[in-house]
Amino acid sequence: MSRLAKTKVKKDVCLNEIISITHRQQSLQKAGLILIMNKSLCYKMLGNNKEALIAIDEGLDLVRNRKNPKLSEKLLFRKGDVLLAMKEYNDSIRYFKKMLAQRKKRILAMTGISKKAVDLILSAESFNAFQKIALCHDHLGDKKKSVYWKNKAAEGEKAHAYIQQRRKNMVEKDDSPP
Repeated sequence: MSRLAKTKVKKDVCLNEIISITHRQQSLQKAGLILIMNKSLCYKMLGNNKEALIAIDEGLDLVRNRKNPKLSEKLLFRKGDVLLAMKEYNDSIRYFKKMLAQRKKRILAMTGISKKAVDLILSAESFNAFQKIALCHDHLGDKKKSVYWKNKAAEGEKAHAYIQQRRKNMVEKDDSPP
């Protein structure tokens, strides 16, 4: 999005233009969820975290009506991330954990998956949230909880790498000649 801009001024102009376009589309009631999610990201990149939170809440309102758990998870993660940037560590932890609970519920809803597979998928998909929660606890001075979440993040990264390797092996197997 704004990576194409070569200077900070051009980047800020680009980000503000995206925000402006989104506002116009919202006033016409034509703004989609992805556009609103991008608006929140633009505000965050501009350092306007309060406006980013407002945009995230607008997105969460839209996603509730659509019952789209993956997009809801992204918005909850983004809200936790913005709150972390605002040094609202306890609130940040709360939103990351809310995202994790929703993600676990979504994964559990998949049919035919063992508990071990659910735990593996949850861990692999969530290591970034685990890292952020560890960072929040570190800032709060709770070293024990920070270490716990850092360990979960390390396990999640290993699970992620394992799943990626399995996918790669499956593709290679499917692509090989008979």
